[in-house]
Amino acid sequence: MAKKNKNLESGFGTIELVVVLVAVALIIVTGLVIYNHHKKPSPAVTATTSTTTKQTSKPATTKTVDPTAKWTQVESIGGAYSIKIPDGWGLTNYPGNTLNGDNLTYAASTPATITTADSAYASDQKKFNVAFTDKQYAAPQWQSPNQFGTEASTDYSIGSVKGTKYSIEYTQTVTGVTKGDKVYQYVFNLSSGKQLSVVYMQNAGDADNLKTVEQAIQTIVIN
Repeated sequence: MAKKNKNLESGFGTIELVVVLVAVALIIVTGLVIYNHHKKPSPAVTATTSTTTKQTSKPATTKTVDPTAKWTQVESIGGAYSIKIPDGWGLTNYPGNTLNGDNLTYAASTPATITTADSAYASDQKKFNVAFTDKQYAAPQWQSPNQFGTEASTDYSIGSVKGTKYSIEYTQTVTGVTKGDKVYQYVFNLSSGKQLSVVYMQNAGDADNLKTVEQAIQTIVIN
């Protein structure tokens, strides 16, 4: 009988130990659940991809400047054409659509001097001549072929108006010309049967005004 009580007491001791262990385990689990519930989440780390955009610089737009924009515009007496005269030049405007002169010294920002004549042109040819005629004369105005100079010709246009550019550079000094003189003639035979002719004479020793002359020719508008 005493032995039975001893075993019973031993059994109760084991049960109590298990209950205590279970209770402790429940407390631990409950504590972990509460802790995890109240734990603040770590701020999410957002990976930022830095994208470097390589910018291709565009070339600056170059504005085309018209060198003739402020030149003096002249209407021929007779109304056949108009032309812009370079700064600094001095020409005479004659009845019969003739415009010419010897003063071809370019001077930027100095308006050209244009003199109006009362009668038609009747004199020696000037260094710069513009003529509009009802007849299409043979070109060039010098005898060609010419044994005293080197000649050339090429197509030349003013917009849609097609023509021919003739030139001669004298290689010998003869009556009326000096070695090194140059003559340029621009001839436009129009469908109407009329002719526009521009002559530029550059004597040996003169400044080379060909570029300015051709800029002026390009401003001609045939009416």
